[in-house]
Amino acid sequence: MTPASTGHTHLHREQAATPLDTKRSSIGARRGAAGGCPDAEIWRRRRKIKLPVPPTSGLSNRGRAWPIDDTYEMTDPQITNIRVMRPTRPKLRGGDLFVVNPADGLYVFGRVIEADLPRQRAPMPGAALIYVYRFGSASTEPPWSELRPNALLLPPMFINRMPWTRGYFLNVGHQPLQDSDLLERHCFRRWNGTYVDRDGALLDREYQPCGDWGLASFRVFDDALSQALGIPLVPPD
Repeated sequence: MTPASTGHTHLHREQAATPLDTKRSSIGARRGAAGGCPDAEIWRRRRKIKLPVPPTSGLSNRGRAWPIDDTYEMTDPQITNIRVMRPTRPKLRGGDLFVVNPADGLYVFGRVIEADLPRQRAPMPGAALIYVYRFGSASTEPPWSELRPNALLLPPMFINRMPWTRGYFLNVGHQPLQDSDLLERHCFRRWNGTYVDRDGALLDREYQPCGDWGLASFRVFDDALSQALGIPLVPPD
């Protein structure tokens, strides 16, 4: 771990990632009606969410972080550990760097590897393939030198745009991807126990790190990240 004065730390996974929990993969089914779910208190409990004021200018091509110091408040049900920052609708590109805020004073970095994937190369058309890294910081300044494929906190994951539109992911930079930024081989576990690569071609066996050939909701992502960081999961509906 680097000195506390830098605000940076390398995160450690508490346990190996588990396959996606299909019971949590449906956002609508998981939310339900507040009055009817056994954990209705989760929906009654409100918390203040700090949201950043939109920047006055866009990202520079050097990947400067957006300022998030000036904030305003809104209330939101506590349905995830990851915090709402600012809802956006970016046109995703491979090489985009984003942050997630799972705890006070901590930002975890992730990167879009591919976006708007076709049906034959993703579990759902339009999905994005992302990496999440074992690098945490009190700053959103892009730590480009730390974004290595051998330093992943979670296996590669397919996700839709909802984490951005809901404000859980916030893009903070962009650099074109190089071969050195990518895993030598991608592996995904299918529902029938077979394994495929990033193009959907069958593999002879499992290769680590191995993700799931399924589209993760922001709730599934929250559970996976919380589990990796040793943060108690938000109870399901």
